[in-house]
Amino acid sequence: MAVERNDFTEAIRKSGYEWYWEEYEEISTTYQELFTEKDITAPYIKEVSSTGMGDLKEKPESEPIQEAAPQEGFPIYGKVRTFASKVSWSMELYDDSQVESLFQDTVSSWGRSVPRTKDRWYAQFFNYGGYTAGHSVFNNSLPDILVDSSGDLIYDGYPLFTLTGNARSSMGGETYFNSGGALDLDATNLQAVYQAMTATNNRDEKDDEIIIEPNILLIPPGLKFIADELLQYEKQNTDFLLYKDKPSIALAGKITPVVWPRLTDTDAWFLLEKQKGLIALNRMEEQIDFYKDNETKAYVASILVRFGGYVNNWRYMYGSNLATSA
Repeated sequence: MAVERNDFTEAIRKSGYEWYWEEYEEISTTYQELFTEKDITAPYIKEVSSTGMGDLKEKPESEPIQEAAPQEGFPIYGKVRTFASKVSWSMELYDDSQVESLFQDTVSSWGRSVPRTKDRWYAQFFNYGGYTAGHSVFNNSLPDILVDSSGDLIYDGYPLFTLTGNARSSMGGETYFNSGGALDLDATNLQAVYQAMTATNNRDEKDDEIIIEPNILLIPPGLKFIADELLQYEKQNTDFLLYKDKPSIALAGKITPVVWPRLTDTDAWFLLEKQKGLIALNRMEEQIDFYKDNETKAYVASILVRFGGYVNNWRYMYGSNLATSA
């Protein structure tokens, strides 16, 4: 029995997944260390920043209990985005060559393209997080479905990283910022940022204390050697030392430097708690298709993947030396 075109395209599509995953497994990305991954079956997700009930009130003897009501926080949205690519070969090219070999090369290259696309997309949260006007990566509106009132900013109407003078306000009325401005990466500044995160920004929307434990120093390649030297220590008389001639801090061993080549600011650095405050959405795994266009007679290969991401709590990250505009 002759092999029909549908049999051929189905067979080569099946082979394509094998070629794709063989190449995909060789790729390493960084965003998984920073974002909490969450599967989703809808076009978007909605959260509400929690404010809690606040403190209990003392009840005098024989007096009624004072009533309190929870206060709704900011709405937080995260949408799914679609990313795709395709390539086609003419009938003549197919007749004159082995299209299966061309398809294998193409699909193998997608095995590198998909993780690279994801890693570059998620890196935008840090590359554009200091923009005072925001960036489209933070906009989770969906045409005819959802209007994200915060637009190109994060859920509370501020950039992900805010500077002094642009401090954000909590639902409880206090103000905070999570960008140190032009602070070079050194022991003194790292200690100051750690202090700001754990003793000042460790408040919820009602300004009640929460636990924040930064454990990642996120840096571009150009700061790798500074970070490595900074977070190495010698134990002498039970004291942690960074440099013999510079301030010592006890952060060595608590913080892991993570180099992300996707960061575009060569001197920007970030202190954050691993997988806190950043959500990566997985809607649909890679879908590879191969078919023959009945009108043009061309052979077409395509790939499509759906994912997204959003910020649900700015408190777990702090940035320095960030760009504030393009």
